[in-house]
Amino acid sequence: RPRTCTARPPDLPPPMPSNPAALHTIALSLCRQGLSVNQFGALTALSIHGPLPSVRIAQIYGLSTAALVRIMDTLTRRGLIHRLPHTDRRERLSAITPAGQQLLDSITTPAPHEIQSPASVPAPTLSTAA
Repeated sequence: RPRTCTARPPDLPPPMPSNPAALHTIALSLCRQGLSVNQFGALTALSIHGPLPSVRIAQIYGLSTAALVRIMDTLTRRGLIHRLPHTDRRERLSAITPAGQQLLDSITTPAPHEIQSPASVPAPTLSTAA
């Protein structure tokens, strides 16, 4: 039976911009920085909420714990987050580093020359390659 959503929970990050040009600009920035959408989501959650246990980030974005472990390991290796001790020894908090915040800011606040008008955003293409 399909789930019915009546309201957005208050602890979710703000929605992505609906302007196609802004979405295209963010997608290009993610690609240039070598970040996946899920890695971007984890950084965004940590930026908005502060240090969080990994399980909470997984809940916010609907990710499996295994997927989130890979995401967090990659972000840690890149120096974009660091892990902090938690009162529950089975769990650790993750926090965004200054480098992670700077990267996130560069993606979400593009330089004026990077912003494209909606008319200049290329239409999506479908690949028919087998």
